[in-house]
Amino acid sequence: MILKLLKTVTLAACVVISVFSALPASAAAPTHVDIEETEARWQTFPEEVCRVLVQNGKRAWYEVAHPARREELPVVKKIIKEQFSQAGPQVFGVTPVLFEPGGRVWFKTHSCRTILSYDGKSFGEYPSKGETHYYVGSCSNTGIAQSLNYRHGCDTTVGGTVFLAESHGVLCVTGTTPSYHELTPVVPMKRGNLNYPVIVTEADGKGLLAYVEVSGKVILHRWRNGDWTEIDVPRKLTRGIGGIVPWPHGAWVFQGGEPMFFVRYEKLGDSALRGLLARLGDRKYSVREEATKRLMGMGHDVRDALNAARQATSDPEVRMRLDRVLTATKVEQGVSSIVALRLEQARLGLYEGGWMYITSSKIVEDGVDCGAGVAVVKPDSTYKLFLGNSIMRAFSHYSKPLVVKEHALIWTGAPDGAKLFDVAKGEFVVAATESSFPWLHAVKSDGTVYLGRGESPHPRPVAVFRSVPSQIQGGL
Repeated sequence: MILKLLKTVTLAACVVISVFSALPASAAAPTHVDIEETEARWQTFPEEVCRVLVQNGKRAWYEVAHPARREELPVVKKIIKEQFSQAGPQVFGVTPVLFEPGGRVWFKTHSCRTILSYDGKSFGEYPSKGETHYYVGSCSNTGIAQSLNYRHGCDTTVGGTVFLAESHGVLCVTGTTPSYHELTPVVPMKRGNLNYPVIVTEADGKGLLAYVEVSGKVILHRWRNGDWTEIDVPRKLTRGIGGIVPWPHGAWVFQGGEPMFFVRYEKLGDSALRGLLARLGDRKYSVREEATKRLMGMGHDVRDALNAARQATSDPEVRMRLDRVLTATKVEQGVSSIVALRLEQARLGLYEGGWMYITSSKIVEDGVDCGAGVAVVKPDSTYKLFLGNSIMRAFSHYSKPLVVKEHALIWTGAPDGAKLFDVAKGEFVVAATESSFPWLHAVKSDGTVYLGRGESPHPRPVAVFRSVPSQIQGGL
């Protein structure tokens, strides 16, 4: 039960958010919703608020429940226009799916048949391609996108182009001019597993991956320098897709606890592989170590070449390094290999800022059993381990983690309540007041988190928890 003390409000600090003006009766909309953000550490919102999203780490947007889950575009546009410049905008009949850095906001209607954009002056309107097509994307770093990672992707912007996930592909908008890139013509209900295209931005912010699973086959496309390229994924999944992470020279494919595997963007030629093997005997230790880690990252696809090289070499250190790579890439049932780690039941917990947070029920490092935990692997093949069942469960909770500050602070929807994880300390530093609100809606850059009892938009109410600044000062 929430303590009455925590509900105390300082009226002078309240931000009273403006209410809707009168709307046509046919819209079945509430005439107003009073929402007061206070200075209290814990606060619940009115039942009408079904979702909260945060723009650029600062401004909260409130989605008000639609009784009939229908929208009338003239009404929706009127509300967006009136609310757009408010301190805490309320929207009705739509959900924000992308906040552009320049201020333009993109919305998906409840029917998912139309995308709207608004920049404070004019609207853009992008209907779906037909009856079997609809929009499926969500805002990045929000509960809806993270929890439904198997089926829904984050909409994003790269350079001057906006990318919006759609049931069969990606809507691309440059300025106000749309184009469409299809991933599959197969309708969602005939794909084996009900899942939709997912968009993942590459770490350098200059490209992205878009993928979808159809009957165990991964369809993977890459956008770079204005062009789309299909990446061949030769293996068929043994379990539903659990995420794909862009990585130097390729991408890691996760499949729900079954072994993850690496897919190269381009086939590794014989000369390139020979060059890596030659660097195992370089006079510089850093060069030898970097080559070893790169070979470990290639998985079992290069094992035949490694075995041949081991037979041919007389250099004891080269042979030792090849033994390390062969051991690390050995295929075992249910075990994934990456760098010097062997991971049982590996699942993608989070991908942020180029880092992979991989949960595992058993982490083996250079032959040593470290127990359950999370392995954080970086693109340069360095890594760190966070060990313990509580950390593993928090990063594998159905409400996926949300990032407060890249590589520093992460809110997790832990089974025993939402908790803030400090990456530098490797521990939880804050726990939300109420453990019965484990679902993460959104976070602000000051550590404020919006929470729910379950997957948005049900059940309600939505609550907000404000961290104590002194507790997270180091991370901020």
